[in-house]
Amino acid sequence: MANKKEFRNELLKQNGLDPHGISAEDRQALRRILKRDRARARRMKWITAAVWALLLAAILIGAVSKRMQGDIGHYTIVAVVSLYWLAIVCTISLVVRSWIARNRESQFHHTEIEARLARVEEELKRLSQQD
Repeated sequence: MANKKEFRNELLKQNGLDPHGISAEDRQALRRILKRDRARARRMKWITAAVWALLLAAILIGAVSKRMQGDIGHYTIVAVVSLYWLAIVCTISLVVRSWIARNRESQFHHTEIEARLARVEEELKRLSQQD
């Protein structure tokens, strides 16, 4: 049991955390990081939606111009192809940013739970020694 506790404490120290809890400064720093990641994911979501909307608009403009003039301009084809690849890159970036934000938030909650459990364990140990 002592080896497990020492091992856990060493792992927490390697992560830069006090095994007896997370300081208020560390907690605030982690919250700022999470807020920044959420803002990046939200920004990427709007950029991705805008690029997909532009792609659909370019396709509609190309379809209307073909119907009216009988020919799709080369610029329209280049725009559609370029926007298509840009939309794919934005979508992949959105997925990655969202995954990173969720993963960091999960790690933060896990670390916070571990710190609370360590404090409870210390308190129980102290109470059992008093009896």
